[in-house]
Parts: sequence; structure tokens; C-alpha cells
Amino acid sequence: MAVVLALVGVTAPNQLNLTLATGLNLIFRAKSSTFCRRSNNRMSAAMSGKWARSSALLAVDQLIADLGGNVEAAFAHAGISVAALQQPELPLPAQAVVELFESAAEHCRCDSFGLQLACRQTLAVIGPLWQLAQCAPDIRTLLQQLEQFFQHVTSGAQVSLEHGSYGVALCYSLASGVNPRDRHTIELGLGLLCREIRRHCGPRWHPKAVQLRHAPPGDLDWHRQIFGTNLFFNQERNAVHFDQATLQQPLIDGKQQCQQLLQQLQQQARPDIALQTEKLLRDMLPFFRCSLPALAQALGCSTRTLQRDLAAAGTNVQDLRDQVRADLALKYLQQSSLPVIDIAEILGYTSQSAFTRSFRRWYGINPLSARKHAAIWGRNPPAGPITPTFNLKLKQPTVSL
Repeated sequence: MAVVLALVGVTAPNQLNLTLATGLNLIFRAKSSTFCRRSNNRMSAAMSGKWARSSALLAVDQLIADLGGNVEAAFAHAGISVAALQQPELPLPAQAVVELFESAAEHCRCDSFGLQLACRQTLAVIGPLWQLAQCAPDIRTLLQQLEQFFQHVTSGAQVSLEHGSYGVALCYSLASGVNPRDRHTIELGLGLLCREIRRHCGPRWHPKAVQLRHAPPGDLDWHRQIFGTNLFFNQERNAVHFDQATLQQPLIDGKQQCQQLLQQLQQQARPDIALQTEKLLRDMLPFFRCSLPALAQALGCSTRTLQRDLAAAGTNVQDLRDQVRADLALKYLQQSSLPVIDIAEILGYTSQSAFTRSFRRWYGINPLSARKHAAIWGRNPPAGPITPTFNLKLKQPTVSL
């Protein structure tokens, strides 16, 4: 979450509006060219608009060095200049930042890389939005504000809340196409969030439960230290569960002034329908049939309105569903040990053969071959860019802040 939360930022309360964010996004693209090497299509046009602030790199160089890794080689592999460490407001392609975390973890042979980095950072890396959000009166409101304003900070990921009688689950994932390898990036974000909540609830606090999409590592010491013992792997989502007592906990430094600024942002912000629909698809796919009427009902609009708004954004429900399925399929295959038939069922396919046909259309190879690619990378990380030999052939909707 730190990577994709630490996106296009603002520097003063009166700048909290989408017009400025759009302008900054254009400026950031020009400025970042001197710090990011665009090679092997890893910074391709498909990734445009998905940017991370270089503050997300805080302490990563120290961690790599402490683990016996080569800092300059790790940054060069991801296509990021080490000089970016000295400019915390520099915008970087989210793909490059995620690649830095994931490849550094492999080269350092550290199964807890993201969690160890979470212990060296705070959520201050995401900038002014977090400074405002943490002024909420209680943790429930803080999580609601994080969900509400997240899409206005980045199109590189989705945050959503699922409400139940026990409390709330915060679900978190990178957006389609950012990087199929995101385990340590996800753990970094969820770890930072849990450490922030622990700051308000006390050192003995742990979430009610944590779900992770990837398979369990051999050593769970770091996971238990940060997340507690209610850990579930090979899940259909990445999520942290909060009980009612946690949600009611007051924040230790809530301020009315910050609340007024957030209300102002809420009035100015206009939701992006394509991002909302993609987020909803990710939430619903494992549990419901994601038909056009069902999506429209969940979004509080008519089917015609949803179709019209998505068409204006250059996409449609079928393309978004296909894109989310392709992205989740690759993540499940490369990160979890779930059987292919189970992955097919989670993604809403009636048979494994139907899923295999879709996967071949997306990537040009079958699911088992994609899983073998991940196994090879894990045993012997290549020196060059870690990217599949196949290309994503999906239409990428045009989404801007």
C-alpha cells in the first residue's frame, strides 16, 4: 500500500483538488524521465498514469544493504536511479517501484522483505493525504476516508471495505497490469497499516484476521509479529479484518481542522467510474456473478448510465471484467498454490477448460506454463528484467486522475 498510496501528492490544503492532481501528473511524467530508464517495454504506454512518489523508497536502500544485497544493482535492475532517494517528492512509475521491492526480496533471499521494510517506514511516506486522514475521530472513519479518497490519489491500486456484523475487512490489491508479482508490496502496505493502527490501539493489538493471496512462506515469525496468529494464505483476496472494538477506538491525534479539509476534498472530488467498476469487480468476482445489472445496482445507477459512463472512459464492463480476470489469474498462479480448477472457480468460470482458453488468449500460454515461469524465477532470479516472455493483449482503458 505504501507504493501505490504514495502517489501524486499535494503540498498545501488549498491544493487538494483533482484539477491540480491532473496537472501534477503531466508535470511528473516529464520530470521523471531523467530518473527512470525505460527498457524492455517495462515502462510502456500501458503503464501510463500509474505513478508512485519516491518517498515510498524510504529506507529500502538500508534494508537491501543490511541483507547483504547490492543497492546500486537492485535500483539499476528496476530502472530507477539511486538519486531518487534524495528527492522524496519525485514521481516514479509504480511498475518500477514494485519491481524494485519484489526483485530485491528475491536477490536478498528474504521472505519477509516487505514486512521488514514496513518496520522501517511509517505511513508518512504517502504525504499530505495521510496527514489529513489520520485526523479522523476514530479508526472506522479513518478506514472509510482511506477507501473514499484512495482512487483520487492513484489509479495503481484499489482499496475497499467490506462490512459485516463482526466489523470491517479492508481489501487491498494493485490495479491490473501494474505487476503480477506483488507479494512484498502488498505485505509492505498491509504491514504499514497494521503498525499505524497499533499506534492508536496499543502495542498488543493485532487485527482480527489477515488474508493473503500468496502461499505461506517457510518462516512466519515476521508475519506473526505484525499480523498476529490469525493468518490465512492462498486466499481469494488480500485483506485485514478489524473488529468493532478496534473500529471504535479514537485516534490519538484527531483534529477538527483536518476533518474540514477532508470534507472539502470530498465535495471537490469526482469519482472515476472505470476505477469504481474495476474495484467492484475485484471485490465481487470470488462471490457473485458480475453481470451488468448487478454492477449497476451496486454502483447505484442504471445499466444505461453505467454503459454510457464507461464508454466515455473508453472501456466497458466486458473489457474490465476480462482485464481483472487476467490480472488475478496470473497473481493466483504465480503467488499461491491453489489448483488451477480452484482458480477457475474463483474467477467465475464454469470449467477449467474455459479458463484455460481465456488464459491462452490473454498470455499465449496455458496456466501451468505460467506457474512454471514463476517457479523458475523464484529459484534463480535472472539478472535482467523479470517479465514474462508473453505479452498482455488486453485493451487498457484510459484512466486519469
